[in-house]
Amino acid sequence: MTMTDRIDTQSSHIEITGLDLTRSIFAALQLGDINLIRGEIDWIRGLLHNFGIAEAHLLRFFEGYRKAAHVSLGSDAQPVLDWLDNTCT
Repeated sequence: MTMTDRIDTQSSHIEITGLDLTRSIFAALQLGDINLIRGEIDWIRGLLHNFGIAEAHLLRFFEGYRKAAHVSLGSDAQPVLDWLDNTCT
């Protein structure tokens, strides 16, 4: 596997992780409790670790996800933004 293939594979895994996190947030909100996804972060860490993706990449992913949420979501999403601020920093 070339370095380019490895980077493409890591990007794909991180993209999938972002979609899964978003779906989990929506599901928790539909159930009325954002705290239902606390275990999601540990699961994501384990998943990416199994794919050989360094913790530093995961931290950058969470920071980017958090920043994008702040830009994209309005004040109606404050519980989600607060959760991301407390969990992803």
